[in-house]
Amino acid sequence: MDAKIKMALETACQKLAPAWSLENSIAVNPYLGLLHQDFQEAAFSLKRRAGIDMSMSLDFYLAQYEEGQIIAADIERALQANNRPESSAEFLAQAKFLALTASNYELYELYTLGDLAREHGTKDWSRFMVDRVSQWAAHFFNQHDKPYAEGIDLFEIWREEAMINRAPELMGLPNFRNYVKGLSANYQEALEQNIKVLALKGPSLEPYLHSLLLKLKGWSSYVAGQDWQAKLYGGNTQNLESFLTILLTWEAALLEGLNDLKLYKAWEQRKADLAILELKAAFPGSESLESRLLLQDAFDYAAQRELKERLNHKAKETQAQRPKAQAVFCIDVRSELYRRNLEQVDPEIETLGFAGFFGVPLQYKELASDKARNQCPALIPSAVEVREIGRDLRQTEQKRSLKLSRLQIAKSWKRFKSGKVSAFAFVSPLGLSFLSKLISDSFGWTRPAADPNATDPDRDLDLSGIPFESQVQMAQGALKAMGLSKGFAPMVMIVGHGASTVNNPHATALDCGACGGHSGEINAWTSARLLNDPRVRAALKEEGISLPADTIFIAALHDTTTDSIHIINRREIDKKRWKELSELEEQLEHATELARRERALRFGIQEKDAQTEIVKRSKDWSQLRPEWGLAGCNAFVIAPRSKTKGKNLSARSFLHSYQWQEDKDFAILEAIMTAPMVVTSWINLQYYASTTDNQNFGAGNKTLHNVSGGIGVLEGSAGDLRIGLAWQSVHDGKQFQHLPQRLNVVIDAPQEAINKILQKHPMLQELFDHQWLKLFRMNEAGQMADEYQGKMQWQSLEAISTQKQNENLVTV
Repeated sequence: MDAKIKMALETACQKLAPAWSLENSIAVNPYLGLLHQDFQEAAFSLKRRAGIDMSMSLDFYLAQYEEGQIIAADIERALQANNRPESSAEFLAQAKFLALTASNYELYELYTLGDLAREHGTKDWSRFMVDRVSQWAAHFFNQHDKPYAEGIDLFEIWREEAMINRAPELMGLPNFRNYVKGLSANYQEALEQNIKVLALKGPSLEPYLHSLLLKLKGWSSYVAGQDWQAKLYGGNTQNLESFLTILLTWEAALLEGLNDLKLYKAWEQRKADLAILELKAAFPGSESLESRLLLQDAFDYAAQRELKERLNHKAKETQAQRPKAQAVFCIDVRSELYRRNLEQVDPEIETLGFAGFFGVPLQYKELASDKARNQCPALIPSAVEVREIGRDLRQTEQKRSLKLSRLQIAKSWKRFKSGKVSAFAFVSPLGLSFLSKLISDSFGWTRPAADPNATDPDRDLDLSGIPFESQVQMAQGALKAMGLSKGFAPMVMIVGHGASTVNNPHATALDCGACGGHSGEINAWTSARLLNDPRVRAALKEEGISLPADTIFIAALHDTTTDSIHIINRREIDKKRWKELSELEEQLEHATELARRERALRFGIQEKDAQTEIVKRSKDWSQLRPEWGLAGCNAFVIAPRSKTKGKNLSARSFLHSYQWQEDKDFAILEAIMTAPMVVTSWINLQYYASTTDNQNFGAGNKTLHNVSGGIGVLEGSAGDLRIGLAWQSVHDGKQFQHLPQRLNVVIDAPQEAINKILQKHPMLQELFDHQWLKLFRMNEAGQMADEYQGKMQWQSLEAISTQKQNENLVTV
């Protein structure tokens, strides 16, 4: 391939973030491929290339100012950061004027050739192409039937079908099949052929290719996810490049087939615009976008101001004696609310935060399943396999046979219900037999589907697939990273989390992202099993971690939809300890009641109805908002719990326990910053993007969703695959439940240690230097003390405040 084409191709493909299917949906930063750019630069680029917004409307920010969320000092600080000379009053006057004339400041959007053909003809060729490619991709990647063998090239199989597909020609596109036949079956050669037809070259090539991928950003992102996962496990697929060749073929076929002189001339002008716009710093509408981005900075400063006020409250005094119990929760923001309420119920219970896979990157294989699922963060490959078994060999075989039968029946039943003919025949004779179940499900008396968090009392785990050395390493690494190398309580509860919803295609998005979009139950259970193993404990003692004889590890699952917690491994606990366990469960029930009351406020549920209504939402198949997930997340605190205990962070903060004094080489901090911190940035920026531009980076209206091939959803019956969060996940119908604010990372560690980690990992440095995230350092009192300024430079918040006060005095 030509070197310039190859570079443009690779650059364009690298700008697409991966996406995962519904069966293991996890949050992904949709701007992941743009981290090398400054936040504002990326905002201008996406607006130019695809009309994508990375900020809210001027009206939104002005309303935040009127409500007092943004204050003049926030705007003054944003003006200073952007080297703007005017005062906040002058800027606001200009912003209000722009808000009134916004229609005159629409940015120039780069159109593909399909868009131009729509403008110069009578047919919407761009939409037709999107629909046809989307239908083909849904069939090719179908999760249930898998019609094609693994490893087959996307373009090659698409070409075989396109050569006999008459639909484009019936729609008025002459010689489509002949054009496709004339292309090479090799996607790289075909790609060059298409580029030659389109006469693309120079600076216009990369932005055009990127714009074309963004035209089908849903399927492009899903295909990018296939490449991501292949590379994670040592493969090297180029599916996205092959997919892009399909899109290019449609564009070139349009130009050749329509053979329209006006279209040719418009296309030549558009290519010239592509090159010019990449070089121009300003263009029509840039003034409006620049003002919105500046107000977004002010909005982020407002969030930092609020976080500082909350963290700077004096923490509760911690007790020196041994805690009654310890509970290790996932760092998820939903855990912050529960932890706070549990500590209120009993101050002698100590809570900690750790990534929800609990240091065990495993694959879990259920009985009768033909493949294992990954229960680990997307950033790291699974290392070991854990299998489901029965409590004995005979029971295992019985359970396997029963599950196989159920799976076969379920598949046959699904095919019958989905059949084009049988589906209609099914309704009339058999539909009435489902009436009683339909009524009970509708009133919430029963669940339309089994509770995903319900435990099977006869289920057990087989950990024989984990070598003993790995068991010890995982146990040791997890305890050290949790900050639990000493001071163990008699009971240590490891709490995974999952959600329980019905009629929700995106259910896995509410589960644990650190467990690959699944419930954290298996990871918590595996971790507890390892730490209760006498052999592992003996090996840990040799490594300097001595577990008290009376310390037991309890595996539990936190249902984030109902805020209930239940014990998973009760039967493995010595019956002599059941009384203690029952007392702990009573305290958990009390904490559940308090947590539900707090969550009820957000749903507008009266306090007296909180206990029943919160549970009812989890069973209601008409419920669009069974829970708010991670909506509102805007902070990640890496510090001992003693520095945040008693401080209400309003379920907006990820909390990771960390004691830098016990991390002599700062390897633990490095692990936290390169994995959990990156994952939280993915979550935060996915919510951010789904709020600022739900049309492009969100999943749209949940009531219109149709599942496509078990992979993702379409909004309606056609169009591109929708990625990101549904509108109902960020908005309650009256106001936003997620406010777009970039993540504020607060670390309790020396500046030098943080800087060394940033220097070692350029990707982390890009996150902060390019303003995708904000970084702060915490002092001994648990207060936000220093702010990272970029390029390894820090400034104390006190100095920033003093400098601002002095500037105000000079102004006066």
